[in-house]
Amino acid sequence: MEKQVTQVTQSSTEAPPVMEQIRGLEMLEFALRKVLGEQEFDDQIRVLVENQKWYAPELPITEVFRLWVYESICVSDDPLWVFQPIRAGERKYLCDHLGINRTDIVGKTPRELADAILEASELPVMSVVGVQTTLANWQDIIRLAEDQEDERAAVISRQRAERILRTILHFYCSCGHGGTFIEILENPGNLRLPPVLVEALAASSDERVSKVVELLTVDGWADLGFLALALRKYSARLEKSALLHPSGKLLILFTQQDYEAFSKLSSALQSYAHDKPSKQASRRDELEEAVRGIVEAIERMISRQIVPEDLLVLATGSTFLGAAFKGLHESGKIRCLTVQETQILPRLGRRVMVVTTADRDYARCLCVESPWPVD
Repeated sequence: MEKQVTQVTQSSTEAPPVMEQIRGLEMLEFALRKVLGEQEFDDQIRVLVENQKWYAPELPITEVFRLWVYESICVSDDPLWVFQPIRAGERKYLCDHLGINRTDIVGKTPRELADAILEASELPVMSVVGVQTTLANWQDIIRLAEDQEDERAAVISRQRAERILRTILHFYCSCGHGGTFIEILENPGNLRLPPVLVEALAASSDERVSKVVELLTVDGWADLGFLALALRKYSARLEKSALLHPSGKLLILFTQQDYEAFSKLSSALQSYAHDKPSKQASRRDELEEAVRGIVEAIERMISRQIVPEDLLVLATGSTFLGAAFKGLHESGKIRCLTVQETQILPRLGRRVMVVTTADRDYARCLCVESPWPVD
């Protein structure tokens, strides 16, 4: 399941004539050699690993480099390791050799720049958020409210509530069920469509699903009340058609109880969005209670296995069980999953959202590349 690349040997002193001929790990090696020079590259990389148990002076420098990158990626979620061999002033030259424009690096923090370098090198950025992190983030919001920081808690809870609803809509619309959502939007009933969504629906019939799916990745155009009602209608329609979860169970995305929890949060947030003096004394308690209801709703959704998990794709290939990929989970474990026959393998180094048939390696999964950065 390893990616096939053209080997760069220790004796190679000439870079490949065309950048497109090298990929992944070799792109970073090529760029660092250009910045440091051959001897300095050798010296700097060996210094970084000379105290590792596996290191031996006889190892070819390309092998030392490969193992240094592997350990750096898998041991830490901090991408700043990529700058270890070079000086701060040389970072812009590293970007030059990776095809990153100077104008694109202006204003970036060191971490953001390191992430951009890894992405340009087609190497994984080790940031993964799963359902346990999602629940922990909501517990943090409760603590903010308890600590009298309820205005901040209100802003964050709105953002996170809208994000999880859009995530679920985006995921299942991207997995072949977008047509059902379009049918709901075309006959919305009491669902008031935002103008930007009406514009997306005006596209040709072949483009409507892709336009709406793309719109679901954009912040700000849909409020919490709209998203909650839209997901409830979508879930009810899928249940009526007896659509099954990959595990074989009836697919239930969003129950009436879940909808009421998100609606309660939407109502509690109105006291923070509008001037309501009569609510000053009670709004913090109402927000805290509503957020606790959201935690319970998300726990129910997780128990139904409908909230997608994040994985960072580390390897792809073929197995006797079908096309498969290995991905890093938020727990630090590597999971190996096979994709449905109708899906293609995800790209290396990308974060993907998955829903699996079972909690074990080589289980089949629905898989969608994540359009969102890690919060």
